[in-house]
Amino acid sequence: MRVVVIGCGAMGAPTAQTLAERGHDVTVLDRFGIPNLKGGSGFGLRSFRLSHHAREDVRLALRSLELYLDLQRRTGIEVYRRLGILHLGAVVDPMTAAFVAEGIPHRHLGAADVATIFPELRPRYGEAAMFQPDGGVNFCVPFLKACVKLAVARGAQVSPKERAVTLAPHANGVRVFTDRRRIDADVAVVTAGPWANELLTPIGMALPLQPGIVQVSYFRGAFGDDTTRPSLMERTRGAEEAMYGLIGPGQGYKMGFAVIDRTKFFQDLTARPLDPPQEQRLAERVREDFPGFHTGPFQTECGVITLTPDDHFIIDRKGPIVVGAGCMGHAFKFAPALGSYLADLAEDRTLPGEMDRFRLGRPGLAGTLSRHAKVPVSSS
Repeated sequence: MRVVVIGCGAMGAPTAQTLAERGHDVTVLDRFGIPNLKGGSGFGLRSFRLSHHAREDVRLALRSLELYLDLQRRTGIEVYRRLGILHLGAVVDPMTAAFVAEGIPHRHLGAADVATIFPELRPRYGEAAMFQPDGGVNFCVPFLKACVKLAVARGAQVSPKERAVTLAPHANGVRVFTDRRRIDADVAVVTAGPWANELLTPIGMALPLQPGIVQVSYFRGAFGDDTTRPSLMERTRGAEEAMYGLIGPGQGYKMGFAVIDRTKFFQDLTARPLDPPQEQRLAERVREDFPGFHTGPFQTECGVITLTPDDHFIIDRKGPIVVGAGCMGHAFKFAPALGSYLADLAEDRTLPGEMDRFRLGRPGLAGTLSRHAKVPVSSS
């Protein structure tokens, strides 16, 4: 089978790897290069966690962890580091319930235990806290490179900085026109992030996607090497004040508010616009609740997130077109599992029933995206 994978980020790279290793003729295109900083997959690290509200997401994360470890073993490239994850506040009870249902090890903590695990944090007596040891971080660029390495080893043709311009589905497959050539294939897998609708709208497959910007800042601590700290989910002051954090080796500890600014994404912008008031508000919050991070912010950066109306991914097939879209800010932790399911769709296999929540025709996609400039990122 001839397959063109368009977009080689968190969804596209593992899809290409899986299809190539299954013996298919795979061509990979990415308009900006592999990796790149235009989309959401080319930055340093992303948080990994098994913790989710839905049991189905816990299982999906478990499958991804298996595949991350397998990829790491086969390539010798670090794509996952196990540091644990600390949960505080409103996320503790629902995620504990999902862990109990799925038999996932975890433990509840008192304030003294929290201070031992995360000494930069001001102890909060009487506040819910839970630790899960399999949380940690994913190394984004090494992951993309590892997937591409295995795909190329099995014959995939990888073409960075080649833009797919038009899709022309027909009875026997799909014709892809790029800025260089014409490619005939049996299936096209579109995993182009915020740029997906450039290809899908002209063929009647426009998706309700809303890209935006998330902003994070780096801080350094007073208690030794903060690259040993667990990842963090902090939900103690409501959705607008929800925070997350993870290590940034060589840079410090990365922290941000779990909100997305829908007003600042421009497809062809080279530099992402920063929000100084948000940076200042985050710094004040860190000084108050994480006093051990005494230095910073000394670097602030932005990344891209793409929303859907119901906060779920889009993983489906229509004719010869397979779509992986709507990263929701947490696709990377599921990347290898999503890649395997997208490869299944390319082979016209039926996905498990719990993947129906990601289909094109689901009622949730008919909803409307928030009209607010800044909306909370899903913590599911």
